[in-house]
Parts: sequence; structure tokens; C-alpha cells
Amino acid sequence: MTGRRFFLFVLALAAFQTAAFPGQWFGAEGDEALYALLARGVNRGHYGLGIFPGDPLYGEVTPGWPVLLAPAALLSGDSPLGYQAWSFLWLAACDLLAFLWFRRRMGARQAAALTALFALNPLVLSRAGVVMPELPGLAVALLALLLADRRGPAPAPAVGAVLAAAYLIRPALLPLALAVPAAYWVRGLRRDAAVSGAVVGGCWAAWRLWTRWAGGFSDLGEGLRALSGPGFTALPGAAFHNIAQALALWGGTMTPTGGLRAVSFLLGAAAGALAAYALARRFRKGPDAASLFLAGAVLLHLCWPWWYERYLPPLLPFLILGAWQGALRLGLPRRWAFRAAVVLTLLPLPWQAAAVVRRAAVQEPPCADAYAFLKSLPQDRLAASVYFARDSWYSGRPVLPLPPPQAPLSGLRLGWVFWTDPGDLGSSLGGAFPAQRSLKAWEALLASPAFRPVFRGRDGSVVYEAVEGTKVTRPPS
Repeated sequence: MTGRRFFLFVLALAAFQTAAFPGQWFGAEGDEALYALLARGVNRGHYGLGIFPGDPLYGEVTPGWPVLLAPAALLSGDSPLGYQAWSFLWLAACDLLAFLWFRRRMGARQAAALTALFALNPLVLSRAGVVMPELPGLAVALLALLLADRRGPAPAPAVGAVLAAAYLIRPALLPLALAVPAAYWVRGLRRDAAVSGAVVGGCWAAWRLWTRWAGGFSDLGEGLRALSGPGFTALPGAAFHNIAQALALWGGTMTPTGGLRAVSFLLGAAAGALAAYALARRFRKGPDAASLFLAGAVLLHLCWPWWYERYLPPLLPFLILGAWQGALRLGLPRRWAFRAAVVLTLLPLPWQAAAVVRRAAVQEPPCADAYAFLKSLPQDRLAASVYFARDSWYSGRPVLPLPPPQAPLSGLRLGWVFWTDPGDLGSSLGGAFPAQRSLKAWEALLASPAFRPVFRGRDGSVVYEAVEGTKVTRPPS
């Protein structure tokens, strides 16, 4: 594929993806506004959300994605469009980098087929403009792997800096920060392994020290706390839940409608088995950085007590390559593997891509009427909610995270609680999830005389007012 054809191919993929822009309404996943508000803080020179009294530092989110979002925040202000357009450009970067990464391992024609299989996947299309760190993290991860895989390796400090950036954008890329130095070590490049690992380790330590000072928490600590309630005996069930969800989701993106879950699971399981076979073969010969990363990422998600659909797109290029290599090693002719990739790319587009485009057209939040009501309330008392950053963004008022239900609420000047259905919060632990138990306790508290509903939105959301003078007792947990 010539340079001009390569450019036109990537441009065509990005043009198709624009039909799905901006994926969903801003805030649909809860955290988009969190990153946008932190990006504003970066531009102010203060790493805070700007929606809490006193504007404290916010040490619960790594600064990589907010720093990358800072230009969009500077230009877009209160409009979500600039943040979404900037996020879309990172998806286009993934298309480019995925092709270059595939091209290192196969011919240009096959690399183009696998890139299209990734870029036009309905789940990837649904992320076209979503202001979340998964795809920016993937772009930086692919860049790190391209640098590390060069015949003449890039300077180890530069590779370490890119790995550190990947971690700060998305902490779930910690396996990558371990995989690349390990791959250097396997190749006999011991100095490069030590230097790149030291850069990443220093960045990680600096961030952890800062969060201890600023009052943040670690992702590992969050996961361990989530498992502390049900105990580690719940881990096998969570692992089975996560792998089953991932395989069914991946298989569903390669079917016409994605609706037949049994068929989706079987197709995803077959593709996953091919990828696992190729990974095992690679480990016997000496693993490269990408193989080590994929193995580490799968292990991480098996142990992580959450699963969201957005976790899959950053793994797709590596899973797709694994399934391709597994099929070839089992004897499938390369031309048939190419045709299968083309068919699996095109098969879901008429139905699933159309559904993504329809969803992207809806940009008003479903609880817009409740936000208008919240905005009209007196500012002398504080509001709280589960998705506090999103609710503050749309209501134009400070909104706190819901405090523990047993906390002394009177000391918080809490006047209002905005309640929407929080769903399962992505938990793989079901009702044993600590946050779920806390929300159940909050539901009981909101049904008590301490609160009264003052507004019900069209989507079922409710604004509750704290009844002054009513004694708040601890609800059952």
C-alpha cells in the first residue's frame, strides 16, 4: 500500500466514523464531565474540579487525560462539542497507529483488513467522540509498542516517558508499563529494561506521593476495598462474570444485530480461543511486549471487580491480531482469513452501526428537566448525587458526591439529593458490592421522614429536599 493509498484508507475510516459522532450524549457514562472539569482546572493551574466548596485538590483521577483535554477546555468552555471533537481525533489516531502496528506483522492488504475490523466495530464506533480515556490510552499504548518494537530500539527514556503517559491517561495500562521493560529484558536489552522501568516507576511513585498529600486513593486500593466486603472468595465468580461478558460482547459486535446472546458468546469464545492459542504459542517462543501486555491486561480484568463495555475497545487490536494469528497457525489459508475479516467487518454495519448513529443524534440528557429544577433551587444549601460532576455540569451549581449514609449530614449543609437510577455501577460482585450496599442504604434514608421528594423528572429521576429539624438516623446497611 503506497503512502497516498494508506492516507486515503485511514481518512476513509475516519470519515465513516464521523457518522457515529459524538457517540452518545455528554455525560452518559458519568465521568465525562469529571475529566472536562479537571481539564479546566489544569488550565487554571489547579488540579481541582471547581465545584466543591474551597475547590480542594482532586487526587482520585490520574492527570493524563485531563492534561490532554486542556486544549479543548480552553477553546470549548461550557460546550461539550469541543471536548467531543478532540476525543474523536484520538479515535482517528488509533486507526492510524493500529494500521502501522498491524503492518509491522503482515502485508499491507491484511493490515488494512484488520484495521477496518477494529475501526468499524460497532462498539468502537459508539466511542466516536466519547470524552473518556480508553481510546486516548490505546493510542498512546500503540505508540509505545511501535517505539519498543523497532529493530533499532528507541531511546529507553523516551519509551519510559510514553509508558508513564499511558499509565497517567488510563491506569488500566499498568500491565503495559510492566510488559515493555520485561520484553526488553527477554531480548537481552537489560539497560533499556532498567531505564524504561525506572522512568515509569518514578512517575508512578511521584503520582502516589502526590495523591497521599492531596487525599486521593489508588485504583488498586479501590479494587481491594470493593473485594473486602464479600471477601476474596468472590473473586472466581467476578472473574467468570467478566470473561463471559467480554466474550459475549466481542462476539456480539461481529453479528448482524448483536441480540442473540448465546450466538454472540459462542462466536466470542471461538475468537477468544484462537487468540489464547496464538498467545500460548508466542509465549513458548519468547513473548514480545504486545503479548505480555495482552496477558497482563486479561489477568487484570479477571481480578478487577468491575466490568464495563468500554473496557473492551482498548483490547480489540490485540485480540484481533491474536485471533488472526491463531487461525493461520491452525492452517487456515491467509486468503480465507482475509475474507473472514472482511465479512466480520461488514456483517454488523447495516443494523448495529445504524443504531449507533441514531443514538448519537440524541444529545440532550434524559433528565434535562430535573437539571433545570436543580438550577433554580437556592444556593445556600448544598446538593449531592451519585454522578456529581455530570450533575454539576448540567445544573450549573456545586454538587457533592453522596456522603456515606451514616455520616452526620447536618454538618454538610446538605439540602438536596438528586437521585437517578445508578444501575449496577459496573460491579462484577452483584449485591455484595460495597457501593451497592451504600446506595441501598441511601434509598432507605430517602424514603424516611428526613427527606421529601420535591421534583420528579420525566426519566424517573427525583430531587429530594432534606427536612430541617428531622433527626437523621443511620439506615440499615
